[in-house]
Amino acid sequence: MTTPLRLVPWERHMLSDDHRSYPMNFFARFRFRGHFRRDALDAAAQATIERHPLTTAVAHRTWYGRWEWRGVEPQLEVRRFARTERERLPPAEPLDIRRRPGLRLWILEDAEGTDIVTQLHHSMSDALGGFQLIEDFLVGYALNVGASCRRSSLRPVDAGRLARRGTFGVTKRNFFSALWSQRRGLGALARFYGRTPKPLVERGNRPLHPPLADNWPTFITHRFTPEETQTYRDRATRSGVTVHELLLRDLFLTIGRSRAEGGTAAPGDLLRVFTPINMRLPFDRKTPAANLVSHVFYDVKQRDLADPETLLASLSEAGLRNRRDRAGLSWLWGLQAVAWTQIGFAIDPWIRRCTTTALLTNVGGPLDRIPLPRRDGQIVVGDATLEEIDLVAPLRAMTQASIAVHVYADRLGLTLNYDSAALTPADAGRLMDSYVNRIRESATASTVQYGPEQNATKQNVPVQTVPAATVAPSSGKPVASLPETTSV
Repeated sequence: MTTPLRLVPWERHMLSDDHRSYPMNFFARFRFRGHFRRDALDAAAQATIERHPLTTAVAHRTWYGRWEWRGVEPQLEVRRFARTERERLPPAEPLDIRRRPGLRLWILEDAEGTDIVTQLHHSMSDALGGFQLIEDFLVGYALNVGASCRRSSLRPVDAGRLARRGTFGVTKRNFFSALWSQRRGLGALARFYGRTPKPLVERGNRPLHPPLADNWPTFITHRFTPEETQTYRDRATRSGVTVHELLLRDLFLTIGRSRAEGGTAAPGDLLRVFTPINMRLPFDRKTPAANLVSHVFYDVKQRDLADPETLLASLSEAGLRNRRDRAGLSWLWGLQAVAWTQIGFAIDPWIRRCTTTALLTNVGGPLDRIPLPRRDGQIVVGDATLEEIDLVAPLRAMTQASIAVHVYADRLGLTLNYDSAALTPADAGRLMDSYVNRIRESATASTVQYGPEQNATKQNVPVQTVPAATVAPSSGKPVASLPETTSV
């Protein structure tokens, strides 16, 4: 990268959220049966970072206060360890994007196989950008060793497109029409900052910024069987909702139950879940790894959890509005307004209160289109077979749980990253078990089909998230008396 690039509002937002107690880093672990040739692996890693300029850049603040990406020596940090535990990573050190690039590669090996782990700073890239890196990495390795691959070269990327990574299709010509479409979302932002949701666990006397855990990151994974995954997809289809909306409903029910069992739930308590949404457009197919993402949020009262089917209908309608209005732009424009006023990025004024009860990120099938052969649904790279994937989303202060969802080899996978200062491993295990059981109950429960008008409208709306199932039309009467569900 020869020309400095200004950090866009999302990247500055991730930079301001980066705290020594809650690093804005996320991890992806790829568990392989079999091994890799070290020389070919190193060559593929080097070629990958040369194709994606932000992986070799640091965030630099100029003397007049502007944040810019500045290129450094394109040398990837690779750490190698013996793979001694299947469910744990070696203790990690946070990436400081101000001092070093935002990508670190880990190689863990034992006699049976290899784990490839990517650690990324969220200012540098989102999760889908991270999977874009690993796809290039694996395809590059396959080409280096002459393994089977459906392409004879890596897919093209255009580094020049990074200069437009914060526009999301908004131009001078369509700016005012885009602004009009965001009128509902911009109003909801005021409600976001005007309301304080309840945390998963009340903080009590715990410090706001505890020391980083020695075993950071702390997380738990669960994978459903292909049969369970298909049953859950079928449940969403019968109800005329997306799998993501069903997962969101079940997460709210799990949070409400957890708070009730802890004796801290009241009917008027506000619960909030953040969900990242993919903002990529066809223009971005050749854009290197970067943040092309935004957030939407959903607010639900504790009392609304008493009727799960009505809650699902409400969340589904809110999701429809978000997709129709491209609601992710509202959040990005709100961040831009903060940047114009020169407040909020150096010291986040909201970090001393809970802004989100939990985060749910759904990347769908992130490697579905990789041009490598498969055996029993699992990707084959030379002598290695990719058996499992884990994605560990970051945590923010007072957001004590983040859940990352993906589908690989027809199995729905969950990874819970939890705040070890608020939840013990036993607490986190109970939370995960509760969510898993709730998903299984939903998969086999009787369904309510929502109105054909609502579902017909959904089919014509481009989906910005990456659901694991499509929306199918259904018949029946719409559910009445929806609870108050605020979203943007």
